[in-house]
Amino acid sequence: MVHRCGGIRNRFIDQHTVQAPAAYPAVHFLTAPLRRAARTAGDPGLVNLWAGQPHQLGREIPAGQLVREPAAEARTAARRASERLSAEGG
Repeated sequence: MVHRCGGIRNRFIDQHTVQAPAAYPAVHFLTAPLRRAARTAGDPGLVNLWAGQPHQLGREIPAGQLVREPAAEARTAARRASERLSAEGG
């Protein structure tokens, strides 16, 4: 789930959004030591995971589906392109 701040919701977002500056790059520099320590400790719950501005376009789906759908779309596009080339005599 993506939080209103644009970050992927985790412990970091839940604990620090209220008191954090709202604008980048201030939030980046302020949280750099915390993020560095979290990465060193291997704790993904304290690393900021920014989703970007178009995060609303995302869907919550299983990882397997996330891989299968684009693969199926690529196969369909390749088949259609091949059919068009064959029809054009290419």
